[in-house]
Amino acid sequence: MKHGLRCSFKNAWAGLPEIFRGRAIRIALILAVGVGILSLFINLTFFDRMVVLIFLVLGLCLEGFNSALEKLLDLISPNYNSQVKVIKDMLGGTLLIGFGGAVLVGILILLRLLGVF
Repeated sequence: MKHGLRCSFKNAWAGLPEIFRGRAIRIALILAVGVGILSLFINLTFFDRMVVLIFLVLGLCLEGFNSALEKLLDLISPNYNSQVKVIKDMLGGTLLIGFGGAVLVGILILLRLLGVF
């Protein structure tokens, strides 16, 4: 059934509370807000602020996508399944790569501000 744009936004809006029910996304949101507030008190350039914002949003999106995929896997295979475990471990690894990259970028920005390079 085809929906209009208004209906699509309504459905997407209704999905936001589902995303934020997970413990991991709430932790990521708290960290993102903390980093966002901290970045306001550091002498960052506009470009630095945009990079921080992009990584914060991408990190939250990645966590939301991970949560949705894990729910789908639980729906498909409610009992323990070694293949599902491997997929979930891969999703967790993907999050580690994404958040690790965000931390690395943050460290590089701070090192530049401290005049290390």
